[in-house]
Amino acid sequence: MMRMVRSYRLVLWALLLNGSRLVAQELAIANVTVVAPAHRRLIPGVTVIIQGDKIRAVNPSSRVKLRPQTRIVDGKGKFLIPGLWDMHVHMAVEPDLPRPNPAETFFAPMYIVNGITGVRCTSGSLATTRALRAAIAGGRPGPQIVATGQVLDGPDPRRRDMSTVISCPSPEQGRHAVQELKRAGADFIKVYEGLDRDTYTAIATEAQRSGLAFVGHVPASIDAAEASRAGQKSIEHLSRVFLTCSSKKDDLRTLGLRVRRQNVEAMAAESYDSVRCEELFDVFRKNGTWHTPTLVLHEARVLIGDPQFMSDHRWKVFQSSEGWMKAPPLPLGFSREQRDQYFAHQIHLVQSMHRAGIRLLAGTDSPNPFVYPGDSIHDELRLLVRAGLTTFEALQTATSSPAEFFGFSNILGSIEPRKDADMVLLDANPIDNISNTRSVAAVFAKGRFYDRADLSKLRSAAEAQQPAK
Repeated sequence: MMRMVRSYRLVLWALLLNGSRLVAQELAIANVTVVAPAHRRLIPGVTVIIQGDKIRAVNPSSRVKLRPQTRIVDGKGKFLIPGLWDMHVHMAVEPDLPRPNPAETFFAPMYIVNGITGVRCTSGSLATTRALRAAIAGGRPGPQIVATGQVLDGPDPRRRDMSTVISCPSPEQGRHAVQELKRAGADFIKVYEGLDRDTYTAIATEAQRSGLAFVGHVPASIDAAEASRAGQKSIEHLSRVFLTCSSKKDDLRTLGLRVRRQNVEAMAAESYDSVRCEELFDVFRKNGTWHTPTLVLHEARVLIGDPQFMSDHRWKVFQSSEGWMKAPPLPLGFSREQRDQYFAHQIHLVQSMHRAGIRLLAGTDSPNPFVYPGDSIHDELRLLVRAGLTTFEALQTATSSPAEFFGFSNILGSIEPRKDADMVLLDANPIDNISNTRSVAAVFAKGRFYDRADLSKLRSAAEAQQPAK
């Protein structure tokens, strides 16, 4: 964890010049309602004062006397939330893609446009990540990036591009891969589905010895309870949770070594055993295992091919993007009705996990097909509310919870004095309706202020970078 902390601090310093206009003079957001997700409170009639890249003061507007040179942003009727985090993205696209790199010209600014001031990049080339961070530090609009490098997979990785995966057919090679990623500057380690039990255990032990958190999918060789006990800090996409909860677990686990995880998980969902699931939730709570459900990804995979879904106006911008139409509906071979039922099971599972006190993180897995960089975080929050979270709780998954996950609650995740000035000004109350997180009026990111006009220009410029179909 110390390695993640050190690397993350370097990222914070590198991104001080990020964005449109540096807040050189003092700036005040006057008469705004502050949203405090962690405390589940709305605090009306507040003036928030920013100096440089930090929040200097948060006080009732009636008690604030502003300096003559202070720039004032009128917050009357508006709502100020902490900057959002997308905790599962793939920004560090492969370095052989055509230039200009879409991660720099499209993905990064679209995160800012949508109020996302930080991302956790869960696979990719560290060289590409460094180049992207440098571009952002040099003035390109973009979020803070906490990143792994290549994913660690088994001897026959499903991903063939060696810029995003390291094959680890033995424990020794797994340990070596962790050491290499640490030397290369990875903030954490990500494990994938093809690892055998011994190699997974070796990677877990070496990551912990090296002070690196490890996250990812749960390999077919183990179950979700074993991953939690091994110290896996977060499990992505609900990986192997249905299987671990299934009354047919042993039979399906054997099948899972031969067929796609999503198909096995869909079958396991039909044999959901609530008693087994409560036992699994006990394990998650005991070990502090976080989950990033990426419900927006699961929804997209169900709905691919649906005419109404594919008429989404956002798709007009993205449809020519490289690789987006390659992903089929999942699980494979299932009818639309069966896929709908599987998604209903996934929503119910997240609801059950939340009720059991399992910690959740908002993540999207963009840019998968129909999972839009920046924009889809709002869909994820909507789906989390559908799964039973209150609007305050949904906001926590993208604000205070990421800060806690990284160990940076002292500087991120809430609007308080001495914390980083990463905030989003909204035109409407997200507590009344979580979709109001889309009503972005302004963004404050690492000492940079983007007003409505700036955000409009950023969106237009980013969309213009997408090739015509």
